Amino acid sequence: MVLRLSAATAADVDQIAAVHLAAFDSNALLHAQFPTPSSRSALQQILSQEMSAAIQNERSGKVVLVVRDTDAENQIISFAKWDLPGLSKGPHHLGGSWPEDCQEQYLDEYYDKAEAAKNRVVGDRPCYRKLCISFSE
Repeated sequence: MVLRLSAATAADVDQIAAVHLAAFDSNALLHAQFPTPSSRSALQQILSQEMSAAIQNERSGKVVLVVRDTDAENQIISFAKWDLPGLSKGPHHLGGSWPEDCQEQYLDEYYDKAEAAKNRVVGDRPCYRKLCISFSE
């Protein structure tokens, strides 16, 4: 296995979203927030849209890197996405609304607790904020 680290491209967004969901499939919180196959499918679409916006907009304040297995036709096996210091602000997702069959109260509560923890630790000082890192099997 030969691995290559590179910046993500717009063509990578669907594969990144699939890796993200596969990596968190055993996470009970994911299944509590998105309890049905249709809600997880909708989440995959939201993740693809958000990743596309982050990659295509240089002013988004987000960086997305991928790791490719060059022995497996450059398949993406991992990715990392994070906010750059002081540049990213805005909603926790771009989708406008969550799918009807998700548990939005769990999503909002998780987001609020994560933001509160970040504010306790770093306040409003500039910092790198890792949003996600996922590995596929």
